[in-house]
Amino acid sequence: MASMVKVARTIKLKFLNLNRCKAQLFEEMTAENTRIANELLLLPLQERRKMTTAKIVSDLKSALVNQTIRHTTSPTGRKTKHYKTLPIEVNNQNWKLTKKGDTYSISFPTTKGEKRVPIYVASSHWQPVLDGLLEGTVKGGSFKLIKHRNKWYVYLSVIEDVPEVATETKIGCDRGQNNISVVASKKGFGKFFSGSEVMHRRRYFQRRRKQLQQAKKFRALKKWDKKERRWMDSINHTISRRIVRFAEYKNADVVIEDLEGCRKTMKQSKKSRSDSGQSRHS
Repeated sequence: MASMVKVARTIKLKFLNLNRCKAQLFEEMTAENTRIANELLLLPLQERRKMTTAKIVSDLKSALVNQTIRHTTSPTGRKTKHYKTLPIEVNNQNWKLTKKGDTYSISFPTTKGEKRVPIYVASSHWQPVLDGLLEGTVKGGSFKLIKHRNKWYVYLSVIEDVPEVATETKIGCDRGQNNISVVASKKGFGKFFSGSEVMHRRRYFQRRRKQLQQAKKFRALKKWDKKERRWMDSINHTISRRIVRFAEYKNADVVIEDLEGCRKTMKQSKKSRSDSGQSRHS
């Protein structure tokens, strides 16, 4: 029998036919959550750690406020100076998944009592995960209530057991700028993913960004930054999928170098840093 390993991942679920009243309710809850978080950030860390829900006046349920307190005292919260938006987070003890017919629904506390909202399963491979949550074979974590492009979603973290795949070898993955990634094994061929096109395109984005800044077209500038981010996310996703396919072909584990803190340890000249194609900070 194959040994099992625990894998944590986040699934994105859209609310089904969400009406205007519930959408407005989620907006108000998110705004209130952000207000509480920013008020907590004004306090010293030691006081934040001693803070309880009894000391905070809010319409939000204590379970939701408690998650906000935890977030502001977490390593991420310690580095944050101000939240523009902090989504509502519900821990695994305060939400419930149900199924009626073919429709899944999720219940959680709001400022107007507990609400049960239907969710839309856009991808068929999420359905076994949701069935596993109902049967108890998949463990559910906390979820976040997030608005994206005027649509409301549940970002639900789950932990499931998957069979461990026995591999024969390992391949190394080196990341860089001239070559975005290079993967190779001890024997046989490897793969190079050139970064020349990315460097060229980043310089183009930089020139266009400068033109928009000089013209004071800040709304267009914001859209341009999002466009660059989406493009780079797509490139990274494509390369990562090709690396995974290469590893499957070789029946190998992928070993990736640890580049944490490289921006501080690897020095760059001012000229290189000002060039989006070469900068490690872009």
